[in-house]
Amino acid sequence: MIDYKINLNDVVTSGGDFALVSGRDATRQRIEQKLRLWKGENFLFKKSGFPWLPEVLGEKVRPEVLRTLVQGVVVGDPEIKGIISFNVDYDRVKRVLTVRFRARFADGEAGEMEVMA
Repeated sequence: MIDYKINLNDVVTSGGDFALVSGRDATRQRIEQKLRLWKGENFLFKKSGFPWLPEVLGEKVRPEVLRTLVQGVVVGDPEIKGIISFNVDYDRVKRVLTVRFRARFADGEAGEMEVMA
């Protein structure tokens, strides 16, 4: 799959054209974008997005619930065919979610990936 390259929520340009991203970089970018979109944030697609409230940013976040929610986003990507190992770390003070996983991709290869949101 090929997507427009995004950096800090802006489309990247190169030589006057939109920069493109493909392969593992495109997969990482899609997962990051899905995790960064708050559920209900897009008025046209109210059901799209990650359920940050109240599941993650609530008073008592259960790690197993967070892990299950994030895993659903990762396995929902068309390039991910299976998860081999998976780790989620959420820093409540900095409000940063870091996901590290090893997966089997659509091309049959296995690889590691880190995604931050």
